[in-house]
Amino acid sequence: MRLFGSERIAGIMDRLGLKEGEVIQHPMITRSVSRAQKRVEENNFGIRKRLLEYDDVMNQQREVVYTRRRHALLGERLRDDIFAMLEEFVSKIVAKYYDDGAIEELQNEFRAQLLLDVTFTPDEFQKLGNDGVQERVFAAAKEFYKRKEERIGTEQMQMIEKMVALQVIDERWRDHLREMDELKEGIHLRGFGQKDPLLEYKGEAFGMFQQLIEMIATQIVTFVFKIFPTQTQQVPVLRPVRSPRKSEMKLTHSESDGMGYQANADTMQQNKKSPAERGQKQMPVHVEEKIGRNEPCYCGSGKKYKNCHGSN
Repeated sequence: MRLFGSERIAGIMDRLGLKEGEVIQHPMITRSVSRAQKRVEENNFGIRKRLLEYDDVMNQQREVVYTRRRHALLGERLRDDIFAMLEEFVSKIVAKYYDDGAIEELQNEFRAQLLLDVTFTPDEFQKLGNDGVQERVFAAAKEFYKRKEERIGTEQMQMIEKMVALQVIDERWRDHLREMDELKEGIHLRGFGQKDPLLEYKGEAFGMFQQLIEMIATQIVTFVFKIFPTQTQQVPVLRPVRSPRKSEMKLTHSESDGMGYQANADTMQQNKKSPAERGQKQMPVHVEEKIGRNEPCYCGSGKKYKNCHGSN
């Protein structure tokens, strides 16, 4: 009622003395509440309709991208799609350099992007024209592609096409979704400049989607031409070692020299010699005085040694 109702309703309710929580039965107030409710529903419908128009832009782009991804996933028309991308890529590169007559730059571009070595003389370049140069480069690229397939095999080539297409589409589509979310969050500010945010959003989204499709096509073409699988090395098969039978086992005994028990053989031999042979001075042996059996015991008990500690 505060936003969509009339300010006069509040004054009428005050004059009628209606309290909070009391049932409103006055026909004028009922009609005002109904009109306010209708305006609220119309406003919510407009908001939902606006959101659906924003979402419709993404749905159209999603259908195009998902169709290309389905072709890559199932292998349907993938080769035809790659050749269509290749033809468009060649056309853009030739158009970029032909008007300036930059023959060397054009050759270096194809050599760097497609590993394609195609050369033109100045006379051939002018005689063929823009379309003729495109046809010659495209034919050379298809021949290079055919030789590559013969070299690595049809199955390997199809695997490379599928892997590259899926990876490029998924990565670029994720980046595009993030950019579209950022655009949608700030596009309403265009309304302060007396511009329709929805029209601005559609225009910006169309330009971003064109850049997405062009980037996907360029990366798929260049990656498919550049990637070569590495040759797998033959890994020798190691047979398990057979345990010897009990009848084949033989017990042997070896000297322990050099196995960690002694520092070395010389030290071991030196330890076997007597102190005199090793040139060392022999220490004297001290012998204690022996107590007689009938003498008093050394413990001081007064008994004879043989009847005290000597009895043990």
